[in-house]
Amino acid sequence: MLDWQLGIAWLGFYATHSLLATDTLKNQVTKHFPTIFKYYRLIYNLIAGITFLPLMIWQFFLQPPLWFPAMFGISWFLQGLGALILILALRNYDLSAFAGTDAWRTHPPKLEPLQMSGLNAWVRHPLYLGVVIILIGFFLGKPHAASFTFGTVTFIYLVIGIYLEEKKLLKLYGTAYRQYQQKVKCLIPGIW
Repeated sequence: MLDWQLGIAWLGFYATHSLLATDTLKNQVTKHFPTIFKYYRLIYNLIAGITFLPLMIWQFFLQPPLWFPAMFGISWFLQGLGALILILALRNYDLSAFAGTDAWRTHPPKLEPLQMSGLNAWVRHPLYLGVVIILIGFFLGKPHAASFTFGTVTFIYLVIGIYLEEKKLLKLYGTAYRQYQQKVKCLIPGIW
């Protein structure tokens, strides 16, 4: 019974996360609360962190029956590999803008250049690739219905997120991003 409840909770988390990321909501906040909009990204990340943590703790401590024996060695390797990919991918971005702490800068935010080097030369969404590898590792370490549900819901959310992000990036970078799409695969080098 807890498996489906956790799945519903993850769906609620991702729906809220997506709603807060929409341009429509951002435009409304800009219109009605212009003085706090510069803190929007920071507030967004704080809400995501605060709501993510209890769900992850719930997920971690569930102990339903295993579908097959846990593969801890492979699990830790994949989770470590995924974390390394995340760290390497983050090197291509302005971390203060990513976290929202750039709100205290005195100059207005500028559009970051399109990143096509480092891991972005291999896949367009290396952060998502790192998350997918961590999810697979997590499932192999806790192979039960709850972790499968978590991984499946998260993967579906990432696919939808990639679609929406690609639309935004095409708007921002135009032809340069379209050419990049033609050269570099989305998530899996050489495949997709």
